[in-house]
Amino acid sequence: MKQMRNRGIVGILALSISLIGCAGPVEPLEAEAEVAIEEDALQESEQALFTVEPELYTYDSTYLKIDLELPVAKRGDRIDLNATRVLQKPFRDAINMELTNADLNAARNPEMEKRIVKGGYEVEYEDQDLVAVAAKPELGYMRDVSAVLKNSGQELTYSSLENNHLNWTTVGAYLLESGISETDARNRRNVLGTYYVTASELVFALPAWFAGTDTSQRVRIPLEALELSRESLIHQDEPVYQIGSKQHRVSTPYFTLSGEIPVFESELCQETAKELSAFIEEQVVVGEQIMEDDSKHVYESNKDAGFTYPPDVHNVQFDVMRNDASYVSFYMTYYEYTGGAHGNHYDLAYNIDTATGRRLELEDLFKADVDYVSVLNAKIHQQIVAAAEAHERIYGESYNPYAGFESISDHQHFYLTDSSLVLFFDLYEIAPYAAGIPMFEISFSEIEDLMQ
Repeated sequence: MKQMRNRGIVGILALSISLIGCAGPVEPLEAEAEVAIEEDALQESEQALFTVEPELYTYDSTYLKIDLELPVAKRGDRIDLNATRVLQKPFRDAINMELTNADLNAARNPEMEKRIVKGGYEVEYEDQDLVAVAAKPELGYMRDVSAVLKNSGQELTYSSLENNHLNWTTVGAYLLESGISETDARNRRNVLGTYYVTASELVFALPAWFAGTDTSQRVRIPLEALELSRESLIHQDEPVYQIGSKQHRVSTPYFTLSGEIPVFESELCQETAKELSAFIEEQVVVGEQIMEDDSKHVYESNKDAGFTYPPDVHNVQFDVMRNDASYVSFYMTYYEYTGGAHGNHYDLAYNIDTATGRRLELEDLFKADVDYVSVLNAKIHQQIVAAAEAHERIYGESYNPYAGFESISDHQHFYLTDSSLVLFFDLYEIAPYAAGIPMFEISFSEIEDLMQ
């Protein structure tokens, strides 16, 4: 019988971090200095035009050949790491999945026909403020479109959308009009999290799996219908850190891993950027080595018993949720498949105070004399009730996947966006596997009186 194991990757990776901080304070500037900086920035932007250029990614093995043109964002001759990371993310995630799948499938079937992955991208929309890039042909994973703001190099995020009942009711009506089902709060982020903004419309790039088609679909909604202004969606602060992406790859007969690790650069916080990069890489590498050793032990034990199994599969992905003068918040997903009906993933968030470099716990966000736990529990309960009501309205049946929720923990998972606090839970922690990672977004405006 194959040896089984229960690995505690979260315990491996959730180490503390205390960095030295920036070389100088990250504070609001005086008005006169702001004007001077804005004028310098304007002159620099005129000299350093924002462009998107192709970069070839190639890979060739017995079972897999990859030839993809990836988009690279530049300001003049300098690569914008933030914008490039965002535009390349669909490609990088697909590449890493293809690499580990090739290892797995080749072990299962040595006579497997070689898989060819080739293509590139096209600029689907561009104006003076933003650019949206689409993979061509489509990659067939979670998303194929990415959009970045030219002034900051940052992504148009789900959290920038108005999170209220009227907004989502209007979006639902346009989805139905387009022949597509409404979406409820549980999968709204995955379905409607990729979009761009034209002069008058909000354009959602819906994944094919939700649209029920072979390709992703576009749903166009007038900004006026959503009572949104274009400016409210495209305004973002300049980031302190440039955050790029570095591939990490391991391939053995018993263990295959491919993924992306954040890489930090900053003119203002050079030493902190180096320490952040080293810390995150160490987290991934240490966790990978522990899991690889475990996989090797199981593989050799089973082989001695007359069984040879395919390699354990692991992928690492990350998203930057916030990156400004106050906080850096990024979300990492560690996926593993070791056999069985489906894989598992363990999700972690790292929230860093930009000025000090210190990693934050949830309690650090709140005043010392407030019972933030009770307040946040009440907010979550409200969202659970609302989600159950929405599910019944949309699907005609009563269903509450989050019935296991009782309270947030002392070391609750969370991340920060520009406008909200997002609390999330592990798989199985408060809901069945099919419910995915439960997430509850709470606007800062709802809790600002309690916060530091």
